[in-house]
Amino acid sequence: MPSTIGWLDTTAEQQRIAREMVSLFMVSESRDELGIGQIRDVMSNWMFPGTSVLQARARYFVLVPWCHLVAERRSQRRGQDLAQQVREVQLEMIETMQREHGDATGLIGKQSGRSLKGLPRDLFWTGLVTFDIRRSESELPRHRGPAEGEVTEMANRQPTAWDPDLPPVPEGFPAEVPGGLDMAAEEAQWLYERMRADREDTYLAHLLALDPALIDVADAPWEVASNTAFASVRHAQHFSLVMEGASLLYNLLVAEHYEDHTDLNRLDGDGLGTSYRDKLADWSIRLSSTAPLGSWDLDEFISEVNARNRRISHRTWAFVVDWVTLLRDEGPESVADSPDARRLIAARESRKGAKSRLTDNSKTLETWSGDSGSGALTYRWPVIKRLLLDINQGLGTQEVTSADA
Repeated sequence: MPSTIGWLDTTAEQQRIAREMVSLFMVSESRDELGIGQIRDVMSNWMFPGTSVLQARARYFVLVPWCHLVAERRSQRRGQDLAQQVREVQLEMIETMQREHGDATGLIGKQSGRSLKGLPRDLFWTGLVTFDIRRSESELPRHRGPAEGEVTEMANRQPTAWDPDLPPVPEGFPAEVPGGLDMAAEEAQWLYERMRADREDTYLAHLLALDPALIDVADAPWEVASNTAFASVRHAQHFSLVMEGASLLYNLLVAEHYEDHTDLNRLDGDGLGTSYRDKLADWSIRLSSTAPLGSWDLDEFISEVNARNRRISHRTWAFVVDWVTLLRDEGPESVADSPDARRLIAARESRKGAKSRLTDNSKTLETWSGDSGSGALTYRWPVIKRLLLDINQGLGTQEVTSADA
């Protein structure tokens, strides 16, 4: 019987979080074998507030409020449940987008249509609140019939909840979505201002003000020029590079276990082991040359992260501190064969119990693809680049030919 993840009586925000967790399994960076995802997410939110890995295109920051406004008008006119109307308008928009703009990159519901579970509102709500596009954090009514007087109350309250400068809903929406997922100049300028307002000190706001060409060629947030003033970016780079070594060593240990199981032959375990040793050697050089451990204030990093999320476990922090301490004491070049480093990774993996891949149970190795979360953390960078590209294209500062970069 296949495994499933579901939810019963939960809020829209809880459902959004659950859907994002499920979608993370489809993102290579998000394979969190070592259990450091909470720290990664804190750093992502610090640099790029209001964003998530599921926000494929920037125009949804405009489309979702439009869906709400249309739904509000319908609920007032028809006396129907607002939440149901919001859902229906989104589904109508999805059908229109499938029909008129089906080839658009990042189109939500391109394949699922009306059967889609994670609607645009679920994926963008936190960002709408963060950027003060939605001026109230109150949830919509649950999917039930309205109580007496509820429709009138919602009609009086909801229209004032949206940013008054929101670009007007186009005539015919959602049966018509002019431009598809391409932002008009007015929309791009408005979103640019909303993302920067009262958040000028964030790295996201900084990137919005830069030459788009600098962003287009960067493969990680810290590769963009003029970022040294941001503590968030410096810490993110150090944490990414340091933990990349732990992830590579984890995969090396799994490759060695795979090779030891003669009943498993889907992958070339010996070849993978050699490959990960080579990657660890390259990583040690990059770490020493671009982000030496002596230049990283680990205590400050921990303090900054804890200030943003105090629910990160002591065991997680102990693992990070022990790993950094080991690298400082033994040097990154010795990691591949260091008994202490291997024990540390094995101990961290043991928290998975019977699901650990570093055991004699070959069934846990059968599902290994040969690469499980070994890449560097880039903190939503591909998504951030896409959002920035959409805004810049709308503003006319980036050529449309770069759309799939």
